[in-house]
Amino acid sequence: MKRAALGLLLALAALTLAYATSRPVDPSRAAHAQTLTEPLGTSRVAKLEIHVPAADVRVDTRAGAGHLFDAQATPAAGRLVRRLRPTGPLVYELQAPGRGPGVPWWLSWNGQERRTLDLALNPAMPTELALVSNVGEMKLNLRNAALRRLKLQGHAGDIGVILPARGQYRVHIASKLGEVAVVLPTRLAARVTVRQRLGDLSMPQGFTRRGDVYTSAGYAQAAQRVDLTIEANLGDVAVSVEGE
Repeated sequence: MKRAALGLLLALAALTLAYATSRPVDPSRAAHAQTLTEPLGTSRVAKLEIHVPAADVRVDTRAGAGHLFDAQATPAAGRLVRRLRPTGPLVYELQAPGRGPGVPWWLSWNGQERRTLDLALNPAMPTELALVSNVGEMKLNLRNAALRRLKLQGHAGDIGVILPARGQYRVHIASKLGEVAVVLPTRLAARVTVRQRLGDLSMPQGFTRRGDVYTSAGYAQAAQRVDLTIEANLGDVAVSVEGE
């Protein structure tokens, strides 16, 4: 019964995602996609917080030289608008075309164009990144990132992350509806806490389990390690080691 309910909910989520993000781009507007660059300046740590009402989000580490990050949003996704704050992280909100902040995305979307936000980080800059998405997939390739902290919050949509092999950092993923897949580099030690309501769970072989916590061998002494927490309401969770 639970599996049937999960299947139905995931099917509904897939239909929502298809409606919200998967229509083809109108060629007449493709040239007007927003491109945003944040210069490196004197920053020693990139602290970013981005709110996305409805769009697929793709993140990699291919920012241009001297850039804190580069971003590009398709016309239907809207424009990244910075929230002015005197202190703290750089906060951006993806605003739908012609609408102000907080306006529901379906009031400004014509149903014919793809909603996508591409974000490129600087691989040499220590980074603390928070992404909040209401509707849409999040796919992050952080293999080369200098990550210090990552926080992902998704309401409806799959989340996929490839983590970096270097450093000691924390990752927190919260998903209300959708699958969560995390890939660990082969030489990265990991402590993984999973709190899951409904869905299958897949973990790498060799991890020691104590309650909701799964730990790889040598974690406490490892120079390269991640403290990973996953909170999943409805959806499968898969944590794997690259190449296995």
